[in-house]
Amino acid sequence: TTISGALNITSTTGTKTFTGNVIVNGGGTWNETVNETFSFGGSLQNDGTLTAGTGVHTFTGAAKIFSGTNPIAIPSVAVTGSYTNNGTLTVATALSGAGTLTNGANATLNLGGTATVTTLNASANPNTVNYNRAGAQTLKAATYHHLTLSGSGTKSSGAITLQVNGTTTVTGTATFNISST
Repeated sequence: TTISGALNITSTTGTKTFTGNVIVNGGGTWNETVNETFSFGGSLQNDGTLTAGTGVHTFTGAAKIFSGTNPIAIPSVAVTGSYTNNGTLTVATALSGAGTLTNGANATLNLGGTATVTTLNASANPNTVNYNRAGAQTLKAATYHHLTLSGSGTKSSGAITLQVNGTTTVTGTATFNISST
């Protein structure tokens, strides 16, 4: 699916499944005015405007990517396949699924909620994972390159193995609580 004009998704009936790549070209607009579930089997590239609803967006493809010159912001993402973020991906409420999300070199992953995806690989040099919820968050066990804890509330490591190969930054009124030996 290639969008150079406007794609408005307004229906609350039927299945919203995109089996191939989805490309929002510069000047193109993807606009969800409904909070439905979506399924993607291909890569997602945003060079235009992408407005997602709050329904779960499940990504099932193997060796696929998130990319584009503009950020991708989806409130709830489930990864059951294997995806690499090569741009800026913002997940406001939940990152889940039995798949793998890799944060590529020079990529930014903003997590505003829970991160329970089975595998999060964020060790590429350089990339940043930012836990930015306005409230408490528990970090995902992973190797990070740059780790930012922002917003507010306590960001907790829990009983996990946590490795940061670059810098750890704590900003705003966030507090970092390392509770595992």
